[in-house]
Amino acid sequence: MKDFKMPVAIITFLAAQAGGMVWFLSGLQSRVTTLEYSDSVIEMTASENRRYIREVIMPSYNISDSWNNPHYTMWIDQGGWSDIRECKHD
Repeated sequence: MKDFKMPVAIITFLAAQAGGMVWFLSGLQSRVTTLEYSDSVIEMTASENRRYIREVIMPSYNISDSWNNPHYTMWIDQGGWSDIRECKHD
């Protein structure tokens, strides 16, 4: 090990590779954090929208949960969500 000499170019290359890896992984972590936050915002907004429809819209139009909507029934008879690609989370 006394006479072991490593060229400066190899050391520089390895340092640049390590720095690039750290930079890439920090960017990846930032994107994951952003997606997790936006997913929770979407869930909260959807929940608030459902609550608003249930507590404000439906009573103002005297609509109950058993309201017969011919457009919805026709949509269900034609397959409903069957043509929509399902998003699966692990």
